Amino acid sequence: MEVIGSGKRYSWGRRGDAYYVWDKRSPGESLGHAGKDNADREFRWLEQEERIRRRRRRTRLLIAAGLVCVAAAPAAIVRFADGPSSEQRADPAEAARRERYVDAEGGYGFRVPGGWSVRGSGSTTQVASPDGNAVVSILVAPPGDIEAASEASVESISADWTDAQSEAPRPRTVGDLPALSAGGTAIDGSGAPIRFLSIVIDSGTRNHAIWVTVPQAVDAGSFLPSIEKILASFKALEGP
Repeated sequence: MEVIGSGKRYSWGRRGDAYYVWDKRSPGESLGHAGKDNADREFRWLEQEERIRRRRRRTRLLIAAGLVCVAAAPAAIVRFADGPSSEQRADPAEAARRERYVDAEGGYGFRVPGGWSVRGSGSTTQVASPDGNAVVSILVAPPGDIEAASEASVESISADWTDAQSEAPRPRTVGDLPALSAGGTAIDGSGAPIRFLSIVIDSGTRNHAIWVTVPQAVDAGSFLPSIEKILASFKALEGP
């Protein structure tokens, strides 16, 4: 078999007068083509589909980690731009007093609304309202164009919730960064109806995702000023 092209998962080449595309994980399974151009198109299509699948799997894992409930957390792990650079443990009251929060590993920072609690784990941060009804999750999103990342973000969360309905993504800015946002409704894992907002941000060196969830039975308007404070103050840090 003469190999003409090879990607991360698929390869294509020629054997005699016929061209083949095969999955490198299952070399016994190949697709035959009479023409070179057809084989090349099939190979590129399969590679593109595999990239999308990998991106969606990664986004699903990231969002699953980002949506861990923070209401029951007894403590918060907080790093502040205007405080010591080493990781500190703080209770929600201390987090509220120190407004500026920075996650060096995740490469972002923002201002914490007064009275809201913060919990950080690696590159993921969860911010919760005093009553625990509104939860804002901030995490690193997969690289690449934010259109694909936004689509994968909404699709991945649909796998964990039921009856998820979302609007088409719309452009907006978060801080001074371009972003796409999509709102919707769903039934969460406990069976409660919720409203959610998915925001994917093009932070330059990497993408970030912000998820906001609020119970449908709660007046979301009461949380908007605090949520807007987080969004308006969001900044990406320099570096990888």
